Amino acid sequence: MVGIIGITRINVGRGALVEVEPTFLELQGEVRRVAPGVESSLWRCEDDDHRFLQLSTLPSVEVKDALVDHLVRTRLVEQAAERLHGIPDVQHFQPSWSMRVTAASVHQSALLSVSLRAMDLGFGDAWVEKLGDNFREVSVIPGFEGAMIAKSLVVEDQVLGLGFWSVSSAFHQSVPPRPSYEIDLYRRFR
Repeated sequence: MVGIIGITRINVGRGALVEVEPTFLELQGEVRRVAPGVESSLWRCEDDDHRFLQLSTLPSVEVKDALVDHLVRTRLVEQAAERLHGIPDVQHFQPSWSMRVTAASVHQSALLSVSLRAMDLGFGDAWVEKLGDNFREVSVIPGFEGAMIAKSLVVEDQVLGLGFWSVSSAFHQSVPPRPSYEIDLYRRFR
């Protein structure tokens, strides 16, 4: 099981798309230098070419805290935001449920579905259970590779659902006609 999941979402400004890959590689290199064991992958939203998500797996909260401190002190995140003309939204989660995924495999799928939902206070655990049921139900669809559910380290009862897919048709088959919450689909970029 993964220790901590980090997601960084950013809307890249016009004219800055050419900076996405070099900025990611620079940050990834620094992260690997100061925090061995942290892996990251970069994903681009299927519905909006300017929306990106970095998915990171970290071995522990202590590693996450030290890494965040280092990135803030060195101003690397601030510099990346300037280069990309966007403000990153960085959040960290504790995995609580998974199906067919490992720390390494979460960075290998072609497609990643992401749902992030803040539940009313006290309803987070019930949503984890319901989301797990949903993933078990769609697990028979060819092209479904696995799933992970995690709870926010900061916002009580905020739940992250990650689905891993080999083809977009499998994801689209899994989504109900009118979902009651937003589910974004990302294609692995790097």
